[in-house]
Amino acid sequence: MIAAYLGDKEFITRLCNMGANMDLADKMGKSVFDYAQDSTETMRLLEYIKNSKEHIPEMQNSKYDVKEAMELLQLYDKTTSDDCIDYDLIVKIIQNIHTTNQEGGILVFLPGYDEIMLCNDRLATVPMQEGTYKVYFLHGSMNMKTQQDVFKKTNGQRKIILSTNIAETSITIDDVVFVVDTGKAKEKCYDSYNKVSSLQTHWISQACAKQRMGRAGRTRPGLCFRLYSQQRYESMEEERVPEILRVSLEELCLHTKVLAPEGTSIHSFLTSAPDPPSANSIKVAIENLQFLGALDKEEDLTSLGEYLAQLSIEPHLGKMLLYGVIFRCLDPVLTLAAAMAHKDPFQLPPQANLKTHAAEKRKELIQDITSDHVLYLQVFKKWQESCCNGRVHAFCNQYYISHPTMNSILETRSQLLGQLRSIRFVHQSSSVEQYNRHADCWPLIKAIICTGCYPNLAFPLKNSLATRTEKKVNVQASSACNSKTISTWLVFDEMIKHRNHLLIRGNSAVTTMTVALMCGNDIITPTATTLSIDDWLEFEFPKPVYVTFRQSLEHLINSVLIDPPHNYTSFDNMLVDTLRNILDAEEIEADLKVPESVGRRPKFFCPQTGVVSPSAEHWRERNGRHVRGGRGGRGGRGVYPPPHLQRYPPKQHQQYRGPESDKPSTSYSRPMCNSMDALQISSASLPSPSDRLLNGIVGNNCSTPRETGSSRSVGQNNWSVSSEAGSSRSVAQNNWWSAGSGSSAGPSRYYSPERFGDYQDDNIFILIKPKQRKNVEIAQWSLKWIFAPQTEKKILYYSSLRKPVYLVFTVYNTFAFQGVARYLNIFSEPSGKPTAQIEWIYKMDLPHLNVRHLRNPYNDSKPIFDGLDGQVIKEDVAEELMRIYQGAVQSVATLPNSSRC
Repeated sequence: MIAAYLGDKEFITRLCNMGANMDLADKMGKSVFDYAQDSTETMRLLEYIKNSKEHIPEMQNSKYDVKEAMELLQLYDKTTSDDCIDYDLIVKIIQNIHTTNQEGGILVFLPGYDEIMLCNDRLATVPMQEGTYKVYFLHGSMNMKTQQDVFKKTNGQRKIILSTNIAETSITIDDVVFVVDTGKAKEKCYDSYNKVSSLQTHWISQACAKQRMGRAGRTRPGLCFRLYSQQRYESMEEERVPEILRVSLEELCLHTKVLAPEGTSIHSFLTSAPDPPSANSIKVAIENLQFLGALDKEEDLTSLGEYLAQLSIEPHLGKMLLYGVIFRCLDPVLTLAAAMAHKDPFQLPPQANLKTHAAEKRKELIQDITSDHVLYLQVFKKWQESCCNGRVHAFCNQYYISHPTMNSILETRSQLLGQLRSIRFVHQSSSVEQYNRHADCWPLIKAIICTGCYPNLAFPLKNSLATRTEKKVNVQASSACNSKTISTWLVFDEMIKHRNHLLIRGNSAVTTMTVALMCGNDIITPTATTLSIDDWLEFEFPKPVYVTFRQSLEHLINSVLIDPPHNYTSFDNMLVDTLRNILDAEEIEADLKVPESVGRRPKFFCPQTGVVSPSAEHWRERNGRHVRGGRGGRGGRGVYPPPHLQRYPPKQHQQYRGPESDKPSTSYSRPMCNSMDALQISSASLPSPSDRLLNGIVGNNCSTPRETGSSRSVGQNNWSVSSEAGSSRSVAQNNWWSAGSGSSAGPSRYYSPERFGDYQDDNIFILIKPKQRKNVEIAQWSLKWIFAPQTEKKILYYSSLRKPVYLVFTVYNTFAFQGVARYLNIFSEPSGKPTAQIEWIYKMDLPHLNVRHLRNPYNDSKPIFDGLDGQVIKEDVAEELMRIYQGAVQSVATLPNSSRC
C-alpha cells in the first residue's frame, strides 16, 4: 500500500512476484487500489497484474515455498556458470510467454552479435507455430534500414527482438511488454599497463538493469525477467564505469593543455576530476603524445600539438591530415582520416552463415594489396561511383556496407577540409588540386599512415612479429596481412586482446626505408651513418647521405609547421619528389602491390540532392563552406589563432650509448642502397651536407615539377548529355520545352545526368508519390502536373534521350495506385512554375494488394509500390502492372456507372 501511494512501480512488481495479496485492506477499509488513485501508471500496473494473475508465477500458489525456491536457485547457481548465457532458459521463457497467448512483444538483451545469432538458432528449434511470431535483430553494426522494421506494427504476429544494449536508452519500441535481461553487455576497454584494447563481456550496472526493466511496458504495464539472482544484482556497480576510466586519454590530455590554467600539469588537472583516471593511464597518454610530437619532454604543446588541438579528430589522425598537406597527397589521406574516425562501415550480416560471404566480399575490394587501410579508399571510391549511377543501395547490400556511415564519412571529410582551411594549412583562395601532386603514390600514403600511427609498428622477429612493448603478437584473422608471410614491417591501428592472444588490427605492410625516413620524433645521429629514433629504433646506413636526407625532410616539416602558408620552393618540391621515388623503388623491391587509381580525385556528390559537381571549383567551394563559421564553428574548434611560435629548440641529446639488445637495429640491404644511389648525389664541395643533397636532387633527379595526381572537372561541357553511341549533344539542340510556350528556363535548370541510372529500357516508368489525393484528382481533369524538382530533372533527362516516359501515381498511405499517365512535354505557367502536360492511360484505383507479387529490381527488389517519388520501375515489371490494370478495367467495364479509362 505504501509503495502504491508512493508510486514505486518496481517495488510493487517485486512484491507481487513474491506473492503479495492485493485484496487486503487496512483498518480504514482502503485497498492498494485506493492508494494508487493519484497515479494513473501505478493503477494500470496493478490492474494488469490482477488481470494476469493466472499467468504470473506467484509464490503462494506454487508447490514450492520460499525456502525450497531458494534451494532451487542455489542449485541452479552451482550447476550453471556465470560466464555462460543460458540459452535454454531464454528460449523456455519466450516459449512460455508465447503459448499463454499474452499480447505484446518480447525484448531479449544479449551481449553481442554472436550471442544474438546463437539465440536465434535455438529459437528455430522450438516447436512454436510458424507465422505467429517474427524475430528481429538490433545491433549497432547491422543494417539500420532493416532494423527499422522493428518499429512497424505487425498483423497478429508477436515481435521477438534480440538486441544488444543499444535498446537500453537509444530507442523505444512501444509494443514491447516483456523484457528478458541476461544482465550482460560488451564494452570496449583500454588497458593502459599493457597498452591494449579489448572487447569484454561483463555484468551491467544496477542503473543499466533499471533502464532495461523500464523498456517493458512503455505504453502499458509489462514484465521483466532477470536471468540473475538478487545477490548478483546487489553486487553490481551502481552506475556504469565512466568513459574516462575506459578509454585512452591522448585527445583529452591534448585539450587539457589548452584548457588548464597556465602552470597546471596534465596530471594534476585530470586527477581533480570527479572520477579521476589512474596515474598510469595519464602517463601512457602523455608518452604517446610525445611519440607523436604533440608534446615536448616538458609536456608543453609543440607547434604540431597546437594545430592538432584545433582539429576535431584524434591526434594521430590529425597528424596524418597535416602530413598529407605537407607531402601533397591530401585527398586520399583526407578520406582515410575521416573513415578511421568513424566506426567500421562494414555491417554484420543478418545470418551467421553469411559471415564467410561477407568476408569474401571484403577481400574482393582489397584484392591482393597487403593493406587493410586501402579498403577505406576502395570502398569510398566505389560508393561514390554507385551514388552517381543510382546503384548505391545495391552496392551497399552487395558488400554489406552501411550507407548512413558512408554519408557520415563524406560529411566528416568535408568538415576536416574546412578545418584545415581555418587553420591556414590549406589556403583559403587555393584549390585543393595543388595539394594532390602525389595523391597517386600509395607508398607515400602508407608512409603518412606510419607517421600518425607511430609507435604502432610490428617487425619480424624469430618467425613471429614483435612490437615496442610485446615480444610476440599475431595479425587479426580478418586482416589482409593475415594470409601472407610477413617479411616487412607492419603499421597497425591498435593492439587488441582476444582471449589469451594479442592481436594487431588495421594493418599495412611497409618497407624499412619508410620507417627510417618518416617515423619518430626524437632523432639522434650518434655517427654520420647511424640514425637512432626515440631510443628504440636504430638504423645503420652505408652512406651519410641517408641521414642527411632524413634531416632535410624534418627541416621541411618544421618550416611548414612554423609558417603554414609556406610557399614551396623548387628545392622543397624536388625533396618531396625524391621521397616519392625512393618509396616507389622500395615498394617494388619488396614486391608489395600497389592499388589502381588510388589517387583519383573523388567526385563531389551530395546525397541529399543527388548533385554531382560539374567542376573542380564547385568541389573547392563546397568543401570550404565551413570556413565562414570562424572560430568555434564547424570549420574548426578555434580555441586560439593558428600558432606562429618557433618550434621547440633542438634537444641536447646525451652521448650515444650503443644499441640495446631489444632494439630492432637495421642495416640496409643492397636494393635499398640502389634506390638512394639512383639519385646520383654528387660529393662535390658544398657549404653543408644538406646543400649537397639538395643540389644533387636539382641536378640529377628531375628538372621540372612532377605532374601527378592532376584532376579535371567532372564534366567540362556542363550542358551535354551522353547518347547511346557515346557522343554528346548540346542541350540547346534538344526540344525539352513545349513549342511556343515562351519558356526561357532552358539549360539553366539542368543538372549533370551522371546521377541518373543508365537503364537500357526502351520505355521509362517512374513512380510518382503525391502527398494528397486531391492533387491527383485535379490532374485527372486538368491533364497537368507539377513535379518535385529532382523528379522533374530525371524526367527531363530521360525525355531528352527520346524515350517515352510513363508516370505511375500512388498517393502516400492510400495503399492503392490512382492511375498511369504518359508524359508529353513541359511548359511554363504564367506563375513561372514549370508544368508538365500529361495524357492519362488509366485513372482508376488499383489496390497494392493486387500487385504485391511485383518486385522492382531497380529498388533492391522491393514491392513495386515501395519507393520514393521519382523511383524508376523496370520496364518488364511495369508492363505486367499495365496488364493487371487492363484486366481490372475490363472487369468493371460492364458494371453500371463504371469509370471508363
